[in-house]
Amino acid sequence: METPHRILLLFFALLLLVPQASYAAAKQRVALVIGNSAYKTGPLANPVHDASDIAATLQKLGFTVILRKNASLQEMDESVREFGDRLRRSGVGLFYYAGHGIQIGGRNYLIPVGARMTRETDVKYQALDAEMVLDEMANAGNDLNIVILDACRDNPFGRSFRSVSRGLAIISAAPKGTFVSYSTSPGKVAVDGSGRNSPFTGSLIKHMTAPDLPIEEVFKRVRQDLGRQTKGQQIPWELSSLEGSFSFKQHRGAVSTAKAPDDLDEERRILAEERERLQREKELLEQKKALEEERKKLEEQRKKLEQSRLAIPKESKGYGSILFFDDFSSQKNGWPVYVDGQFYNSVYRDNRYVMETKNERKSIEMIPLPPEVTGDYDVELASIWLKGVNNNAYGLMLGQDRFNTYTFGVSGNGQSVVWVNINDVPVDDAMPWRPNTANSGDGRYTQNVQRIEVRGENLNYFVNNTLITRIRNQFALKSFGVCVTGPQTVAFIRMKITRR
Repeated sequence: METPHRILLLFFALLLLVPQASYAAAKQRVALVIGNSAYKTGPLANPVHDASDIAATLQKLGFTVILRKNASLQEMDESVREFGDRLRRSGVGLFYYAGHGIQIGGRNYLIPVGARMTRETDVKYQALDAEMVLDEMANAGNDLNIVILDACRDNPFGRSFRSVSRGLAIISAAPKGTFVSYSTSPGKVAVDGSGRNSPFTGSLIKHMTAPDLPIEEVFKRVRQDLGRQTKGQQIPWELSSLEGSFSFKQHRGAVSTAKAPDDLDEERRILAEERERLQREKELLEQKKALEEERKKLEEQRKKLEQSRLAIPKESKGYGSILFFDDFSSQKNGWPVYVDGQFYNSVYRDNRYVMETKNERKSIEMIPLPPEVTGDYDVELASIWLKGVNNNAYGLMLGQDRFNTYTFGVSGNGQSVVWVNINDVPVDDAMPWRPNTANSGDGRYTQNVQRIEVRGENLNYFVNNTLITRIRNQFALKSFGVCVTGPQTVAFIRMKITRR
């Protein structure tokens, strides 16, 4: 008769043990994992790897994982809402975040990738308030919630914010049945780590896969690891309102759908991934070195070509020798540059000297003739009409100075003219407007080559190798240059003086 009594006592004993069993032994586990590394200000090496490895470990431990890497504010907000919806159908919820975090006024903010924060007031609108995660957990009313924040890294915005404090603030309003872990103590800063994972996350992955190890013991071992690794500089903290027990890997009655590897297999996997990452970095470094060498070679070749192109042809000073040459590839001959001038602009662009006249004024640029230019010689100018009023003149100037000079003009519509100025006063047209006998089409975007043959007192004017007119010179020729009457834009591409 004692046997039934013993069975009954055993039954009641088992009932007493039920409240101490693992939370949600047969219910769904849901995790939201976020890792942000690619910050423009203060980029971090580990968080994306941390999030990937934590997500993989949680999946092996039976969690349904929502993983987000380098998430924007909108992506983080939407992920938290999705997480909250799934929590209502689960027994255990876990939120993990690795990246930059900041506390202002006792509130913790998680910094998304792409946040633009120049003032302290921007944080409220550019970062995710950690309270939002806790609110979703409270609304779900599930059995157990775990919050893991590896976000106490040095704040890159701290110097510009007056109310900012180091590290994260203690969460004081978490729902019942919540376990909160910080990667370091309040007000302290955690290191990012030199390997694949941060010291905190690397240790957590190692210990959370231990069978039937209570969550409190898991984080105690993490704290012991970091105390040794950092010589006491980084000490993780936890806050808990748990009433029952929980272990990530349950040896009996586990909900994991895939068997997690043992610690040795996990170490092998991490080492293999680290070996692959280092090999990729080595290959990338070699490629960068090869590209840098190639860039140096190309730069040397470019300099040689530039020097060769700018060099004036070395010819004798006899008949046919070049006394002056300019391809307008640089400012070496002193042609002035004006940008946003009131009346005109003159700039070097695409190996051209481009002049743009903004009104009806005549814009001129002249420089002295080289000393060796004496006797008989040719002055040649190649130009292209680009845009504007096509019946106004542009072209070559030759004279004593800019006030006493001849203007040998062509126009965009195929006309030619020669003007003479004495003391900056127009005297008459040495040659009135007349059509070019050379075939120039409508003149637009067509290269015109003007040539003045100085022969004693005579000046012979050619356009595209066709004689336009001959005039008798009345100046001591000391200067030459270019001019554009407006409004129009002209590009000068070559100027040459040749001994004859």
